[in-house]
Amino acid sequence: MTVRRLFLRPGDARDAVPPARTDGPSRDRALPEAADPERSTLTLVLARPDRAALAGAQAAAARGAEIVACWTGADPGTTSPETRVAAAGARRAARAAAACGVEVTARGRLAHVALPGDDAQAVAAIARLRDVGVGLVVVLAGPWGAPFVPLLEQRREVLVDGSDAARRACRAAMARHAIDVRPLPGAAGPVSRALLRGGWTARACVGADEGEAGQALPLLVSGLLVVLLVVGALGGVAAAMGSREDRQRTVDLAALAAADRMRADWPDRAGVPARLSPDAYRRRAVAAAAATAARNGLDDVRVDFPDAGDAATDGGPLVVRVRAGGRTLVHGVSFDRSVSATAELTPPAPTLEEAAAGAEYDGALARRDGQPMRPDVAQAYDRLARAASRDGVPLTVVSGFRSNAEQARLFAANPNPRMVAPPGRSNHRLGIALDLGPAASYGWLAANAPRFGFVKPMAWEPWHWELRRAVGSTVETRGPGARPRPASAGALPGWVPAAYRDALRAASIRHQVSAALLAAQLRQESGFDPRAVSPAGARGIAQFMPATARAMGLRDPFDPERAIDAQARLMRGLLRRFGSVQLALAAYNAGEGAVGRCNCIPPYRETQHYVAVIVAMMRGHDPTGGFADALAIRLIA
Repeated sequence: MTVRRLFLRPGDARDAVPPARTDGPSRDRALPEAADPERSTLTLVLARPDRAALAGAQAAAARGAEIVACWTGADPGTTSPETRVAAAGARRAARAAAACGVEVTARGRLAHVALPGDDAQAVAAIARLRDVGVGLVVVLAGPWGAPFVPLLEQRREVLVDGSDAARRACRAAMARHAIDVRPLPGAAGPVSRALLRGGWTARACVGADEGEAGQALPLLVSGLLVVLLVVGALGGVAAAMGSREDRQRTVDLAALAAADRMRADWPDRAGVPARLSPDAYRRRAVAAAAATAARNGLDDVRVDFPDAGDAATDGGPLVVRVRAGGRTLVHGVSFDRSVSATAELTPPAPTLEEAAAGAEYDGALARRDGQPMRPDVAQAYDRLARAASRDGVPLTVVSGFRSNAEQARLFAANPNPRMVAPPGRSNHRLGIALDLGPAASYGWLAANAPRFGFVKPMAWEPWHWELRRAVGSTVETRGPGARPRPASAGALPGWVPAAYRDALRAASIRHQVSAALLAAQLRQESGFDPRAVSPAGARGIAQFMPATARAMGLRDPFDPERAIDAQARLMRGLLRRFGSVQLALAAYNAGEGAVGRCNCIPPYRETQHYVAVIVAMMRGHDPTGGFADALAIRLIA
């Protein structure tokens, strides 16, 4: 039997509802930590709407969770908590939750999420949040229906915030589904309750829920004493939190200072040959962070570089982390004062995470059948549509360019990556992807669309086509610190040796790949040395490995003219496959398999540096004069 409204609110229960039979001792006691790790990743709580935030914080404190998601059956925008001071861990959890397509606010040590107002969408959002990898508390505080029942049955237990009568009524309703009903651990006192409301959770803040019935009214003197204690405690808490925020701002500045030092030193470290050792590169960044922290009154910072790699083959770390520890006691409650900040040098080649944050096509758009697309895609589609019309096949553009925000809404409604790509992965954001119809045209498209430059990247989507002919052979000259050249994007820069300019122009024309791209690759691969041999065995001016040279039909990789032609032919294939100069470069350096598995630049520092240097040169940065300003700095944690 489908239950549409299984439970309303714990506060609406009546004492007349009989308790469910149990064969063992009463379960109406404080909840211990769940023994099953799978069950402990998600905690379900039933509470009144006016107590949803506090009840979620109490459960989070007992279970060590970091995300509290509230369901009230109302518009999620009306339940989002106001912005408060938040710990670094809460900010990280909030960023992870936001990637699931929900509204989230960091508050204290918790990330507060407002679930969608529809039952099914709320359950789908909970499923996505469970994959984030941190503890999750879900508070059901309003009328909820059948879509929640499988979730409750899977968890097998629920915590109830309310009176004994509310728990008895809830136990009777849940008995048919074999769901345990347990009391929610209550706040340990007024100070703990105030901390929990602010999102500052700790196990010491909660204890057994003994109920509030039967408590005598406090004497006037005792009441005044409690008020004084609360005011003093809150003053201490405010001072501790204020001090912690000062420390957080200091380590933020220190991390940015270290990253700025790394950006200035990067050309000397990443150049060919390198003019700065990896140890010196790191020491200078550490010194910059320590000096900035000391000027702001913090002497105990620790600096490390999370993106470890082989300093002999890459340009050095692109990520720096600054940390400072410490704890303080406020009226017997221990507060963690440790803070950390992580800054990153961002290459001018978007990673998957950056693409999800907004790396999308922002140029002019043409429209066909009311759908937006890049102008060159529109011209290719016109040719395709005319050919289809001559064969008696009508074509319609169902979907064209979609921003990452639009893609995020679609993915939230249908979080199946095989059906809807997550934001940042769909090439609709680049303006090169078209969804075409009707279904009767799919066979004709499969037979004819490739000759107009369109490819079908997913075999299971006969409607989805992307223009990949010469896509990405040049890059935009816009961007942070970019100095656009007056010449065209395919023109050869002045630093290209005269001996190779004709070969580069010929290969560029023959294979329709930017000459500037090919030249920048050769500059980074070998420094235009046709006899170069790498420690890994790569040979010649284009640094072909023997197996790759054989696959490209290149008999002598030390012949610069033939090697340049093979390089252009290989890049043409990579550009057609990946549709982006950044991804094609990453595949040239790290291999097609590494790029194809994630459709992103792999997290290899050598590859990230390789792509960054080449794109910087294509954007007009002279490698002989340095291109540190091609890198951007940002705080990532």
